[in-house]
Amino acid sequence: MLLASLALLAAFQQPQAQQPPAAAAPSPVKKIVITPANPVLTAGDSIRLTAVALGADGNPVPDAKVRFRMAGGRFEGAVDSMGLVTAGSTGTLGVAVIALVPGTKPYIEQLPIKMLPGSAARIEVTPQVTKLVAGQRLRLVPSVYSAINDKRADQPKWTSSASGVVKVAPDGMLTAVAPGTATLTASAGSANWSRKVTVVANAIGSLEVTPGSSTGRTGDVIRFRLVAKDKAGRPIEGLTPTWSFSPGQGAIGEDGAFVGYEQGSYTVTASLGVRTAEAAVTLTPRDVRRPAQVVGRLP
Repeated sequence: MLLASLALLAAFQQPQAQQPPAAAAPSPVKKIVITPANPVLTAGDSIRLTAVALGADGNPVPDAKVRFRMAGGRFEGAVDSMGLVTAGSTGTLGVAVIALVPGTKPYIEQLPIKMLPGSAARIEVTPQVTKLVAGQRLRLVPSVYSAINDKRADQPKWTSSASGVVKVAPDGMLTAVAPGTATLTASAGSANWSRKVTVVANAIGSLEVTPGSSTGRTGDVIRFRLVAKDKAGRPIEGLTPTWSFSPGQGAIGEDGAFVGYEQGSYTVTASLGVRTAEAAVTLTPRDVRRPAQVVGRLP
């Protein structure tokens, strides 16, 4: 009798086989009409999206509820479930539009929203040129920003108050024509930049890049300076040379700061009009090594 009772108790304690859940039926929604259809936002602005779920017959689906969700990085903006979209930066914000009908699978469509920078608020220009020698050519590089510092793709309009002193091309290339003073202006929308530039006679007697020869390692910053003197040996201050280097991979700034990415020999060149001066650079491998430590293994 005891054995029979234990057998009956064990039978009740056996886990019952569970039936797999029934698969949800396909959604009756075949299309979501979103308004506005192709939204574009300015960074920092917001917009309210509305949506209607339609069936195969083109009519609204009864009991369908539409919700909105972020489908991209949160740093780019925000989306609430009712369709309020706020642009946080420039780029493209992905929004998932979801139609929900009880007892069926969700129907999802993706909506990309372009986020553009605001209107031009300021212009920055490099290099910061103030003095040129007659015959010198130099390229100005502009950067246009909105009020919240988003970079725009504008190409400013350039003008010179005295083209007989300094001419400026639409791409920002300056040509120092003759001694004198001119005011250069760049404008994009309501943003403006201006600078007074003086052109002096080309009385250069000598040019020298210092240091004339340098050694270092890849990644080191080596700072060069151009020394210009007149024919009497007096220094000419305030000139803005054009810096370049060859061959190989690296970078050189408007202030003569050079960084080489590969080992080998480089030639750094400073130009003032038709006059140039050079310096030699030899770089060796950086040879940076660190010990490795195994912290885990995967099959």
